Amino acid sequence: MTVTPTAGGGAAGAAASRVLTGAGLGHLGGHLELRSFGSPGPSARARAAEHAVRAALRTV
Repeated sequence: MTVTPTAGGGAAGAAASRVLTGAGLGHLGGHLELRSFGSPGPSARARAAEHAVRAALRTV
């Protein structure tokens, strides 16, 4: 899982991968683009990535 922007993307990518793995979809990969106002820290980006992936899984 790659996340853009790359600054702080490592924690967000790991968080997104954990959600996919928890849903039994750990074999999937992808790209997640997070857009925000200001400069959120790595933990905020990780929470946003988790939320985005969970929301996407609910729509499938």
